[in-house]
Amino acid sequence: MTRWQMISAYVALLLTCIAGVFQIGPWSLVAGASLLLLISFVANRTALVPQANMAGEPAMVAAHFLNSAAIACAAYIFGFMARWMWGL
Repeated sequence: MTRWQMISAYVALLLTCIAGVFQIGPWSLVAGASLLLLISFVANRTALVPQANMAGEPAMVAAHFLNSAAIACAAYIFGFMARWMWGL
């Protein structure tokens, strides 16, 4: 990943966490997951050599999607817990 991709991923996570602090709503999760998914698709990937019994590209897309959704949910929950800890 380049520096700009890492910075944009950090900003997407930070904005999702801030959305959790201010309880903006579940649409912020969708936006955060979509941004992370876009960043992971744009990132340079090494080419995999096709092997027998390998799922291929659809499995990689599903893995990127699930990872992005899980990380965005974790950032939102962390922001929600930070709000609770601060007593806001």
